[in-house]
Amino acid sequence: SKATVLSSEFIELARHEPLKLARALLRCFRSWASAGFLLDDFKAQQFTLDGRGDVYLVDGPSLLRAFPVGAAVYRATSHHRQKNNLAPPPSDCATNADCPSTKAHHACGVAGDCEAGARGAPESAGLC
Repeated sequence: SKATVLSSEFIELARHEPLKLARALLRCFRSWASAGFLLDDFKAQQFTLDGRGDVYLVDGPSLLRAFPVGAAVYRATSHHRQKNNLAPPPSDCATNADCPSTKAHHACGVAGDCEAGARGAPESAGLC
């Protein structure tokens, strides 16, 4: 695997204005997560930092079909690709265990899905 390379600007912001950087990261994540998107492969190279200190996602996230944008895109495409448009949980689930995780490797549900010692992301578990 490649080593993570951070820009000198990012390092300076982290060193001297860590709260500003934290807020910029939260704004970036909120901009797409609150609209029903899921990023499942975090890498530093997927983000960029502008001169004002704002962080932007460069590599587009997957859609969650349970949200309006994901449902609209799914209906509008004829090929109904599953890879980047994740299905909502079944509507007849009675407990959280009945609902699938967003993707198996997010929840570390199967041996070999995650690195040794890694825990699954709690937000990836299915919820009713």
